[in-house]
Amino acid sequence: MFSGGPGVKVVSSTTEKIRVLLACSTPGDRELLRSLIELAGDLQVVGETGEVWEARQKVSILRPDVVVVDAGLSGEEAFICSACT
Repeated sequence: MFSGGPGVKVVSSTTEKIRVLLACSTPGDRELLRSLIELAGDLQVVGETGEVWEARQKVSILRPDVVVVDAGLSGEEAFICSACT
């Protein structure tokens, strides 16, 4: 098993799922991504949004392990990667 390192969260596949936040401007794309992610047994979508300001709030509240960001999402996308440490 990977031991991780500074700032790396190791998730045990037997006890925890990897928590995912979807930040995508198109509702249909979010729905498709959610469906695909839910097929994986070790991933869980904990929230979704189409707005940068709402993504900021949800990252702070939900503390996801991973944020999937739509490259076309207008605004300051870079904040998301640094907020999920």
